[in-house]
Amino acid sequence: VAHGPARPKGAPSPVEVLNGSLAAIARRLRMEHGLPVSSSIDLGQRTAKVEAFLSEEAAATRGAEQQAKILQEAHGASLKDEFASIKTDSKKVLHKTMEAVKRVSFEVAACQEKGKTRTLEAEISLRRDREEKHVQTIGLFELSLAAQIEKEKLEAALEAQRPRLATVEQISESVKHLQKQLVDLEVRGIANRKSQGLLTHTLRALEARASKAEKECRAAAMEGRFGRPSEGPKPLSAFDEVAFQPSQLVLQKQERLAEQKHEFRKALEIELENLRLNMEAASSQEVAALGAKLRAEAEAEAKALGKAKRRLSTWRDEAHTRRRWLADLPLLARARATTATVAAHAARNRAKEEEAGHLALAALLALEALQHRAASRRHAHGEAAAAAVHEDDLAPLVTKLESAEAAVARLREEFP
Repeated sequence: VAHGPARPKGAPSPVEVLNGSLAAIARRLRMEHGLPVSSSIDLGQRTAKVEAFLSEEAAATRGAEQQAKILQEAHGASLKDEFASIKTDSKKVLHKTMEAVKRVSFEVAACQEKGKTRTLEAEISLRRDREEKHVQTIGLFELSLAAQIEKEKLEAALEAQRPRLATVEQISESVKHLQKQLVDLEVRGIANRKSQGLLTHTLRALEARASKAEKECRAAAMEGRFGRPSEGPKPLSAFDEVAFQPSQLVLQKQERLAEQKHEFRKALEIELENLRLNMEAASSQEVAALGAKLRAEAEAEAKALGKAKRRLSTWRDEAHTRRRWLADLPLLARARATTATVAAHAARNRAKEEEAGHLALAALLALEALQHRAASRRHAHGEAAAAAVHEDDLAPLVTKLESAEAAVARLREEFP
């Protein structure tokens, strides 16, 4: 019954066929035995044959209903087992697919974070490298500019009528300090090293001139030609802080130094922005490639989603048909047992008119009871069997499968 072919569209149900058949049998019995067409049947004084018939019919129907109940329980358990198996398989497919979908988000986010880290590290490295080179270049330029100022101060001091020893000593100390700074300055690159060498030579020459001027000033002071700054009135000197004015060359170099610092900052920001854009473009390509690869893996897992949905739909349709058959099974089994009992007693007592009439009345009573049961379309056991297989988890599971398909579709749009 449970695995029989589907009823053709428009064909009557088994219960409807049963109703018609019972009515036809009842009419034939009334006609053959001349019984009145009345819904009220009274057996009156029951004979032994009638009692035997009623007992046999009751026993047969009980046995048939018991067999029907066993079949109901067996097929109900089979339906539940099938549904449990399909549900388990569907949940496995759903889990694998959702894990693949989550993996896309997780690994893409991790790849994006790695790209940001690489970009930041590249920016820091570039900034550090450019800053170091800039510090070396500007350091050499500032030392060269300071050397030029000390040179001009020394020349102004030597051109004065009465050079001050203290000023010459200060210039000599400043030149030595510049030499020490030049030695401490770490430079890289051919151009910077070349500039460092030239500046070293310049400072040595300036130191030599300052040392010579200092000796001459000391000798003149000892001879009394020039006094120290503390002796006598202080003459106006060309190298005094108030009177000394840097040359136009120094002023131009100072302006150029400020321009170089500003240009460096501007060029550095432009270079960093270009680096950032290039790194982000490379990271985006990497993310897109990774996303497409993982999306393809998710799609491969998602192919089983459609199969799982079809299995659930097929099971639902088949279970609906089988449950209807199972619900009708006790009634059909009782009808089969009753009609078989009626046929058997009719064949045995066909020649005995009196017994046949009483048996016909008993048969009509049994048939009317069946018709009453058929009118309600369901026996109590049938209803229990119909409710034995629950589908409470089916709709939510189908919804989850559809949601997983939608998630994979979104991945397809995001990572084509």
